[in-house]
Amino acid sequence: MGNERKRFFLDQHGCAKNQVDAELIIHVLAEKGWERCEDAADASLIIVNSCGFIESAKTESINSLMDARAAYPDAKIILAGCLAERYASEFAENLPEADAVFGNGDIARITEVVDALFPGTSGFAANSSTAVRVSGAATDSAGPECVVVRPAQDGVFAGARDEFLNFPSSAYLKITEGCSNCCSFCAIPLIRGRLRSRTIDEIVAEFKELLSKGIFEVNLIGQDLAAFGRDGVTPGDSGNAVYFKEPSPLSELLRALSAVPGNFWVRLLYIHPDHFPLDILPVLKADRRILPYFDIPFQSGSTNIIKAMNRCGTAESYLALAEKLRSEVGAVVRTTFLCGFPGETEENAAETEAFLGKLQPDWSGCFAYSREEDTPAYSMKKQVPAAKAAKRAERLQELQTQITETRLKAHVGKTYDVLIEELIPTGAPENADDARDETGIGDEPGLALGRAWFQAPDVDGTCVIRYDLDDEKAVEAVRVGKVVTVKVLAVNGVDLDTVYLSSKSDAPKSSASARSSEKPSRPDSCSAEN
Repeated sequence: MGNERKRFFLDQHGCAKNQVDAELIIHVLAEKGWERCEDAADASLIIVNSCGFIESAKTESINSLMDARAAYPDAKIILAGCLAERYASEFAENLPEADAVFGNGDIARITEVVDALFPGTSGFAANSSTAVRVSGAATDSAGPECVVVRPAQDGVFAGARDEFLNFPSSAYLKITEGCSNCCSFCAIPLIRGRLRSRTIDEIVAEFKELLSKGIFEVNLIGQDLAAFGRDGVTPGDSGNAVYFKEPSPLSELLRALSAVPGNFWVRLLYIHPDHFPLDILPVLKADRRILPYFDIPFQSGSTNIIKAMNRCGTAESYLALAEKLRSEVGAVVRTTFLCGFPGETEENAAETEAFLGKLQPDWSGCFAYSREEDTPAYSMKKQVPAAKAAKRAERLQELQTQITETRLKAHVGKTYDVLIEELIPTGAPENADDARDETGIGDEPGLALGRAWFQAPDVDGTCVIRYDLDDEKAVEAVRVGKVVTVKVLAVNGVDLDTVYLSSKSDAPKSSASARSSEKPSRPDSCSAEN
């Protein structure tokens, strides 16, 4: 196959963990001479990196594959990702639209699939121990055969990443793979296997590599960061002395990252509330670069439902945890709620609404329960009708939006460092007339989008940044991937309207300037001006 044909298109679905897998796929194929293109019409190979977490995500991934097959009948199509991992054999037999099915247990082996689909690129053996060709029901007997690769889930594949699918200067760093928590509703252990942690040395090495490539914000991810380094140990309840022994591996990892010099943000995403390692808090107090932003999936505010989810916490213990985090380090709390879990009554739903009101999370995502086969919850009695679950989730999200808007008002008048993600066409956003009057910039300022430390990528609101197009320093400073200091002028929905103040290019290379312009220990003091 000539180099002119070695172009592939990647259709990305799912979570941040799946995104890291996609970035690794891009790197592995690039080393084999493949080039990623932005238009599927230009590609001879299409990879649908699927999500298999909930039913709607499965449907979306399959529909994408079907659309690709209809639009590009001559292209080779690989179904990769979580959905492929979980249903590889079934898809091999019943999904002829896919030329190959590739799990996520060992990303490096995707080259074996590509070699099989494009004969002549290397010697792929049909009787390989890591891949099998399936004919018969999977394809027309006269057509191409389907290649299935399902590598063993023995570790966490990590490799170099040269292309990031996130916003500029922001990247995800996976520190664990799989999960051993066994929440009754969750299919992740069935898809990604048991918990496997990377070593601290390996993580620090990749962290330094990301910084060397210009990454400013490193988002630590895993199915449960609290479980990092606890491989082979069952969480159990709060009395499990082995599991809760301090120092926690996560605190040791954060100390190791804190020893790395330079300006950066470290954000921790997804920490199970039942075994949150409180010994990480002193590390955050000592180093402002490690952000007090916690994504904690409480899932329900009804203790009875929490127990049914195979969790050992209670609504009261979850509220106490959030209060401690806020009082100790001024934490911003993001959470998720799963509405309509089997057996959830109107009373339980009301308890969750009351819990939301007490918790006052800064951000949250509210979702209807998805019945996933082979999970304990799938067979539970008193399944809640999907329409009722969706209505409860919608109601909860409406309440959360009101809470978010109220909490964001505390930022008005304060200054923050903001990571710029996008420059947008000039012209003020809607509902920004009052704020624009305060800027003194004019009716059509330069505009950019960015995020402050309390706004995570993809899921939270943004900062709309105004700057004077006649100010050469401002125009030079406001670039995608750069960090600038802004003043918050107003709240617009879940976003903040801000004005550019100064560049951070001359900021000292230390933790003192990494998070905000003043003391960072609490959100209400992360400012130079109150």
